[in-house]
Amino acid sequence: MPTVAVIENMAYYKCANCDTKNRIFGMGYTQSLIEQFGIKNSYEVPILEEVSAFSDAGTPFVLALPDTMPIVELYKDIAKDVDSAMSNMKNNK
Repeated sequence: MPTVAVIENMAYYKCANCDTKNRIFGMGYTQSLIEQFGIKNSYEVPILEEVSAFSDAGTPFVLALPDTMPIVELYKDIAKDVDSAMSNMKNNK
């Protein structure tokens, strides 16, 4: 099965006061996967309280939060890039 993207979920928590990325689970392995397998699309998804709250309520956060929030933009970018990679694979058969 081809892999078109690597997504590191809960990659970091961004401090609200200083904007520092805190990697509370340590550094991930995204970069080594990219280098080892040549994967072009990679993403780091942060831990966000809003995502958790909407998920617990059963509401898709991408529909509930404003389009201008970085997390919504990130998920839209992921969807667009994966769709594009899948289309390229289909066209190159």
